[in-house]
Amino acid sequence: MPAALTRLFNAAEVREGFFTPAIRGTGFADSVAGIRDDTLEAHGALRGVREDEAFWLLDFDEAVVPVFARLDAEGGFTTLWFNLTEPRTPPTRADIEQVLPEFGGTVSLLVERDGELLFARDADTPLAVGSAFKLLVLRALQQQQATGRLPADASLSLAQQHVSLPSGRLQDAPVGSAHRIATLAEDMIRLSDNTATDVLIDALGRDALEALSPRNTPFLDTGAVFRLKDPRNADLLAQWRVGDTAARRGVLDALASRPLPPLSVFDAGPVALDVEWFLSARELCAALRAVGFAPAVVQNPGHLDPSRWARVAYKGGSEPGVINQSFLLEDTAGRTACVVGTWNNEAGMVTLPFLRLMSHLVRLARELP
Repeated sequence: MPAALTRLFNAAEVREGFFTPAIRGTGFADSVAGIRDDTLEAHGALRGVREDEAFWLLDFDEAVVPVFARLDAEGGFTTLWFNLTEPRTPPTRADIEQVLPEFGGTVSLLVERDGELLFARDADTPLAVGSAFKLLVLRALQQQQATGRLPADASLSLAQQHVSLPSGRLQDAPVGSAHRIATLAEDMIRLSDNTATDVLIDALGRDALEALSPRNTPFLDTGAVFRLKDPRNADLLAQWRVGDTAARRGVLDALASRPLPPLSVFDAGPVALDVEWFLSARELCAALRAVGFAPAVVQNPGHLDPSRWARVAYKGGSEPGVINQSFLLEDTAGRTACVVGTWNNEAGMVTLPFLRLMSHLVRLARELP
């Protein structure tokens, strides 16, 4: 593995032959090439590669980059996942403020630890957060389970109205199949399964979610969001934009009979970013603290190296023009920190700079005394 990773970063170009035949020609090599070139430009030359539990640590002149990687028998990458960068020099608040003007659009950030505010930038500004809204669905489920409703071991049936677009896997399950509520919740967070989410929203009722987030009334399920963004439904989108709550509920009823769009709708960049779930960084932090380290939120640590924390809860979200990462972190001293970042930009965005920004915020939470 060290030799393969060293070759990847020292070669004149990233070649298809570096990867297993199954993913050659998929565009994955081009994506990795972009990440590699950006990493070298930002952090200098690769010094070496070392192993650390589940990750390989790439030592650059100015940073350490944890990577999850696997090779096939012929030495081709089958998996390559870059985690949050660790700068060699701990970042300061001033360092973070200095890079923020490079982001177009609007950025909202919050770092809070045991009630102490460590960093904030527009933390009360509601922004589109993509699938991070699913933290509210999980919280509503916890509230109802506390009253004895929708127990984890009970099952819910998949109806045609629940079937949404990926991410996830439940959209491929047979209509009418039964699924444990605990599994639906875990897939909603770990896999960001949209169909599992819509099953749960239907079972919970929109009113339960609107009580948690009145701003997002009427509360959208993922299928409705995809349909509203479909150019074929421009008539309903226009009604949604000018309608009051009652009119918008009527739009949702009309959308239910329309087909889902192809995923290619999103290939050209941001689409109707006013059709989203809008939450502030402070509201997401409150949702994370309310959910706590529930089983559903501790299975996927995002791009963060979990070995540096005692416990990690995470949910993120993205679509073209929108990206969010939200962490609840517990260190070995028992301190808990919320680290939340959201970026909206109608002109589109490059993900890596945002991931580096989140890395700075996570390190502030861990290292500031």
